[in-house]
Amino acid sequence: MGILLLHTGAYHEIPFEAYVQKSILSLIVPFFFVTSGYFFGYKVWDQDEGTLWGKFLKYEKGLLIPYIIFTIINSLFAAYDMYSAGESFLWGMLWLARAAIFYPYGALWYIWASITGMLILYLFLRKNRLDLACVFGVFCWICGLLGNSYSFLLANTPFQKWIDFYIHIAVTTRNGLFQGFPLLLAGVLLAKAWKRLEGKKGIRIGIMALVISSIFLHGEICLVTERNASVEISLFFSQVFWVLAALTLLLNCKWSGNPDTMRLIRKLSTAIYFVHRPLLTCMRYFWDWRKIEIGAMQQFFWLTVLCLGICIPACLLWKKRRAV
Repeated sequence: MGILLLHTGAYHEIPFEAYVQKSILSLIVPFFFVTSGYFFGYKVWDQDEGTLWGKFLKYEKGLLIPYIIFTIINSLFAAYDMYSAGESFLWGMLWLARAAIFYPYGALWYIWASITGMLILYLFLRKNRLDLACVFGVFCWICGLLGNSYSFLLANTPFQKWIDFYIHIAVTTRNGLFQGFPLLLAGVLLAKAWKRLEGKKGIRIGIMALVISSIFLHGEICLVTERNASVEISLFFSQVFWVLAALTLLLNCKWSGNPDTMRLIRKLSTAIYFVHRPLLTCMRYFWDWRKIEIGAMQQFFWLTVLCLGICIPACLLWKKRRAV
């Protein structure tokens, strides 16, 4: 639901909106990345059946097919918007191609970043070089920060023009190389170390790490906000530690219910992520057509109702077919 709150802009109507956006909503996508990496790592380290290639292929296929479908849908909406704005056909096609390669429409950049980030991670795993993956992952994460919240550190340096050129071409450093790969790697490393973090010891470590990383995150938010980063403010160094600590605590909360229920919730979360932007676009087309003015919080409410109304029956149908 946090993604819906973010993309409808409803958080603007919440007290302390800037802090809520940076301290809470900016953690949602990193949490998705790390959690996804953990579950993939769990299959790699703790399950004997199947090859690494087979597990990688299953992960990529599970994202690639819906990604292609919803990329087409969102691109059609974007093409219509550009046509309505009077853009030329050639310019529209170039813009759509750029988006598909670097920053897909409809919030699908996260899915594309997961697909490409996992590909990079797989290349290290197949060679059993987690050590090199860690070195490269830290380098990528730092580069991502310098192209985002910490861009002010490069101001008036020879490196600034290179970052500006990259952002001009690729839009953002929030992609598979600079965000997806490092955070997926963090999740895989958590899965590898999980035996040592399970139980009371893990809970103590998780609580301590969560408190410390929360303090550092608050400090980072104050720092970059004061510096007024020129690109965007969404990536923070301490995010990865906060997410790892939170996930460690959550994983130590044992689920006593049916495992299928947890799988259903995960499917529901994924389904909502895919459908929410096309639904929001259609809703806004309808409101513009009917000349209805509606606030961001109302958009959030109606989008939530529609997403749940569509995705819950679809996920229940998936569960029923899976049981057959």
